Amino acid sequence: MQQFQLTIDCTTSDVLDALKTHCPAFAQYVEQRLAHDLSWQDSLYIQLEWAADWCNQLMRQQQDHWIKHAFALMSCAYVRADLATKEAIDVGFVEHLFWQLPTAIKTNYWPLCPPVLQQLWIGFHGQQDWMR
Repeated sequence: MQQFQLTIDCTTSDVLDALKTHCPAFAQYVEQRLAHDLSWQDSLYIQLEWAADWCNQLMRQQQDHWIKHAFALMSCAYVRADLATKEAIDVGFVEHLFWQLPTAIKTNYWPLCPPVLQQLWIGFHGQQDWMR
């Protein structure tokens, strides 16, 4: 897969609102998760972990369009975020991205992941053979 560049409006200060607005299927995914446990409603970390889970599912289903949007939004949000939100994106989203995916899927989707998110991922997990 070739690298992807997507320019979108991510001027909202709330990364979850931006993701839910641009990716309605993610909004439904969150609502389904919250239906089982509302205690996570105000947890940015947990909902960003869910965003990573959702992206992992999309990669398994080869839903490139939504992966590209989610990656672009998360990258843009990270660059514009305050320190607390940056930490939540790093810990909640990036650390769970590519979790338990087959190597072939990781290899295919790594080039679509924006450099800022790649750097965060490598900072936590380290360089992997499948990245080459």
